Amino acid sequence: DRPSECRPASCAVALEKTRATKCSIGFALDGDGDRLLVIDEHGEYVSMDAIAGILARATLVVGDVCVATINTSGLLAAICEAMGVELQYCAIGQPATGEAIIRWKPHFACEPNSGKYALCRQAFPWYDGVFIAAKLLEIMAKTGKTIRELADELPKFYQASHNAHLPDESRRMIREPPGE
Repeated sequence: DRPSECRPASCAVALEKTRATKCSIGFALDGDGDRLLVIDEHGEYVSMDAIAGILARATLVVGDVCVATINTSGLLAAICEAMGVELQYCAIGQPATGEAIIRWKPHFACEPNSGKYALCRQAFPWYDGVFIAAKLLEIMAKTGKTIRELADELPKFYQASHNAHLPDESRRMIREPPGE
């Protein structure tokens, strides 16, 4: 009985239940299971960029390829650069992200601002919130750290979003990479 987007405001019950039951971690999924919101042991939302960073650090190696939408914060870029991972940006949403996954064959792909993550090497090249939740549990078990501890290890990046009116030609230029 909530909007389908996995946002802290629409998942308030999940945050409260995680806090009240003293769970180690909580998860909220959208209706078809491709979007994931992660809740820490205090019942607080873990930023989607931090989840992308945790997954990237735990699953990528030198020479891998990562795909992310153009509205991703600088956190993933910093992690990829430090790890020797090639980061390719794509437009937001479908079919752009699907086309980018097919084109660049990444080992990890994400739309952090919508809570979508795909581990393409370990499974199949598509967004699956349940699989990602299981992978986060595995990362926690291997490191012996809580999801908040893993998130707090990441550098802090801040991002502000604003709507702006753009003429159609400007929108096309932003959506399509140069030379295409």
